[in-house]
This record gives sequence, C-alpha cells and structure tokens, in this order.
Amino acid sequence: MFNLPTLAAVVESRGRARALYMFPTKALAQDQCRALRTLIRASDALGFIRTATFDGDTPMDQREQLRDQSHILLTNPDMVHRTILSQHQRWAEVRSVGDESGDCPRVRTDLQWPTARLVRVACRY
Repeated sequence: MFNLPTLAAVVESRGRARALYMFPTKALAQDQCRALRTLIRASDALGFIRTATFDGDTPMDQREQLRDQSHILLTNPDMVHRTILSQHQRWAEVRSVGDESGDCPRVRTDLQWPTARLVRVACRY
C-alpha cells in the first residue's frame, strides 16, 4: 500500500526521507519487513535503502542506530506507546507514518488509530 510511494520518496530525497510503518502485530511487521527487503533487493536503484523492525525484540543497544540509519522502520502500537511517543524529539526525521491496520478493521484495536495520529503529530515537533 505505501511501499512504492515511500521507496520513491527515499530515492528522490537521495536517502534523506524516513518512514515509520505501524502494523497491528510484531509478527506482521517482521513479515512485511522481509517482503520489503525482497522488493528492495530486486532493484539496483533501491539497494541503498535500509529497513528494519523496531519492536520489543530489538536489542536496546541497536535501537538508536536503527532509528538514525534506517530509511523505513516497521513497528507495532506497543513500541509506539512504550518508546516512540515518549521520545518523540528523537524521531523528528520521520516524515511519513503508515498504519497498515486500516485495511483490516477486525484487527484494529481501539488505540491503534489514535496512536498512528499521535505519532504523526509528535514527529512534527
């Protein structure tokens, strides 16, 4: 849904664009990260794009590096609440936030839509 526009933005910005994708579960974020990496490897023009999952399994000593060096981070609402919103100043470079659960209303939690909206607002400041 948002892969092509996001990849285009990263290429057009010469790697300066950053995006955060929020998926309803950690497992779905990890699956989608693998699929996104496959798409990136299929094109020489996209080879410089770095993606990563940012969830509870991400080692603490790697989180800052992933945040600062990844073009696309895939996460879940729990990590958004626990880490990203509380440190929103550190996420100022994130310019695009995608909430994949919008296509799956049965999966969406009551907090998920407001969480995506909060991230969008917090990353502006």
